[in-house]
Amino acid sequence: MRIVILVPFHFFKAQGGAEYQASLLSDWIAHNTEHELYYLARWTPDDCTPFPYKIVHFSAPKFFESTRWGLTPDGFSLFRELNRIRPDVIFTTIASAYAGLAAIYGKMKSVPLVWRAASDRDLSRNPFVEAQRPMNLLDKALFIYGIRSAAKVIVQTEYQANALLRVHGRRADAVIANFHHAPESLAPCPPGRKVIIWIANQKALKRPEIFVRLAEDFREEAGVEFHMIGKNQGGKAYADLFEEASKLPNFHYHGKQPIEFVNDLVARSYLLLNTSEYEGFPNTLIQAWIRGVPTLTLSVDPDGMMVRSGAGKLCGSYDVLKTALADLLADESKRNSMGAAAKDFADDNFSMVNARRYLDVMEQAFREARGEISS
Repeated sequence: MRIVILVPFHFFKAQGGAEYQASLLSDWIAHNTEHELYYLARWTPDDCTPFPYKIVHFSAPKFFESTRWGLTPDGFSLFRELNRIRPDVIFTTIASAYAGLAAIYGKMKSVPLVWRAASDRDLSRNPFVEAQRPMNLLDKALFIYGIRSAAKVIVQTEYQANALLRVHGRRADAVIANFHHAPESLAPCPPGRKVIIWIANQKALKRPEIFVRLAEDFREEAGVEFHMIGKNQGGKAYADLFEEASKLPNFHYHGKQPIEFVNDLVARSYLLLNTSEYEGFPNTLIQAWIRGVPTLTLSVDPDGMMVRSGAGKLCGSYDVLKTALADLLADESKRNSMGAAAKDFADDNFSMVNARRYLDVMEQAFREARGEISS
């Protein structure tokens, strides 16, 4: 089977959760199957030779290269590359015009599209696409067409499955959680240090200012450190915020970092905090749980899994978050118990077995398109 993974960014160009999952999936397919794999993206690594699959760059004509035009103008270049590759199945994720463009190509060439939800907002009545008006209207219309025309739709949670049915009138073909490689060993928390970590690309919906506020409120706590990782996507306002916060004795701003740095710091952390308004299924939660690090979140708990498993606490307000953090800093045995529960839960639910389940959906779509099995 010839598979195309279609995502605007390769992970080596934009280290978001959807890009990370696409990268993990691509590596797993390349190393564990005989399928021929192509990764198509507008933003690709400078050097594509180290990867075990073929990376193909495409883009709109130069006049339309600015993201203000959205991704619809990439269509001609995308179709040219797809005609050259002649895929058997196309897999794409996130809210973008690429879903609709791939669906149009698929209808013309009898190639099934498998689309995966990356965020709860992807399935809202007003999905977010990165384009300025009026092109965002076209990108959004193409994206919605892609969801409704895809051969298969994969969601991460039952919440997303319900949203898909409510908004688009179709049932999810599979509910599959994210997946991560398990670490070879677990690093204990450094003695005398309690590292509180926050990881995300900094933008309004992630609410990084709340993490900074916590650092200010806990600046007198001996041995407690607040570490923030991620690319600033909020402009000067956030740059000024982090510059001011860096004057605090307990706050450390690392900016964008490679995944190896992130995983190493997570492994040595006491807690991971998430302050987002909403997510899909944050990779950072799984990165923490699979390393035995419990989590506190302000608003996010996909399908209630975190609370039910004992891997962390959903706080709902700043005051509750602050109190929960203070309690766990004061009670290391409680923190360790939560961490053990998190590790067990992650091992059972977020292993690379889920990559095989993604491929199962693609293979089923391929066989249905060929008439080998009925849908």
